[in-house]
Amino acid sequence: MLVIDETEFDRQVGQRLREARMNAGVRVETLAATTGLSEATVRAHERGTRSISAPLALQYALLLAVTPGWLLFGELAPQLSGRAPAAAGESRTWRSGERARGAGNA
Repeated sequence: MLVIDETEFDRQVGQRLREARMNAGVRVETLAATTGLSEATVRAHERGTRSISAPLALQYALLLAVTPGWLLFGELAPQLSGRAPAAAGESRTWRSGERARGAGNA
């Protein structure tokens, strides 16, 4: 039986989220406003004290120009081609069936 330590998983995802945000030059306030979350929630995600849903992980990844696989599991290269939309205060709507540019099979 496979047992996953959810607390450790959330902590590692949070570390990668913070790393991606800092590398993209995005402030917590900007990421919160872009996602519609409170600053406290974004900070809790970064600390790993609050779990991130799959759809939210995808949104964070797209906004910070990293792959969802890297954000969640530390897999592959962390940076997608191009710049992070959140760095410029842009929003991005993900529609069913649409693929992120440069995301490949992530």
